[in-house]
Amino acid sequence: MSASAGLAAAPRQPLSADVDSDAGYLRRLGQIALLTAQEEVTLAVDIEAGVFAAERLRRGAAGEETIPAQLRRDLLTIERAGRSARAVLIEANLRLVVSIAKRYAGRGLAFLDLVQEGNIGLIQAVSKFQKYSSPFAARRSTSRRLLEKSGTTAAASWRNNRGLRMSGAHRL
Repeated sequence: MSASAGLAAAPRQPLSADVDSDAGYLRRLGQIALLTAQEEVTLAVDIEAGVFAAERLRRGAAGEETIPAQLRRDLLTIERAGRSARAVLIEANLRLVVSIAKRYAGRGLAFLDLVQEGNIGLIQAVSKFQKYSSPFAARRSTSRRLLEKSGTTAAASWRNNRGLRMSGAHRL
């Protein structure tokens, strides 16, 4: 069984279950427990194992590898645990996205749009399995969206954060 099985002992409601307003969404995020460093490592291991299992299953389905029935069942269980760990990791880091969005509020883009862009960056980082980079991906995604909407031009995408801090940023 997966190492993250103990982490998900408390039943979790989907974020959309009780959210009917912006304040409700933020209130629900405040109820999500933060992860310890050990829990993050455990989830990362489960995600990595799930990705490996999914690849083995893909090769088996393509006929590149013969997978016995018991191993196939085990791989399916590991893949499912990896997907579950991915969801837990994303949900636990949504509060981080909101705190990043608060830093960029009032710069020409609605707060919830900033949160949405940060969420997209977080999901992309976890999907690409970039260890320890989800805060950076959320910040980068939020910054890019803000620059795009505000009409600020930057020399290169890696200079986006610096472009936001520049006092003489060029406007279109």
